[in-house]
Amino acid sequence: MRQPTSGSMTPAETQFAEALVSLVDYTGRVLLTGLADSSPYYVEDKAGTLAVVAGRVADLAGEAARGRGSTRIRMDVVARAVAAWSQTYTAGRLLFPRQDRRPETGR
Repeated sequence: MRQPTSGSMTPAETQFAEALVSLVDYTGRVLLTGLADSSPYYVEDKAGTLAVVAGRVADLAGEAARGRGSTRIRMDVVARAVAAWSQTYTAGRLLFPRQDRRPETGR
């Protein structure tokens, strides 16, 4: 995954951003793919993983909020990373549309 252009990220920021990208990925898998395919088995499988990922995000956010860990998390840097790294996922493109990208069409 590429780093955001403005400065380097700390390991804690990278870890938090990666967890948030996983959250975007699995949310999209459940809502976009699972519902479109009408597959309760797929939804069950991915929703379980989504719950684990959401728990990880909550743990990392809690550590940051309580000041645990060695560094402060700069949320603006994390937000830029999540927006950039989420572009490979349909849900990421919908949540974080890029200005230089033309809207997707069904054609």
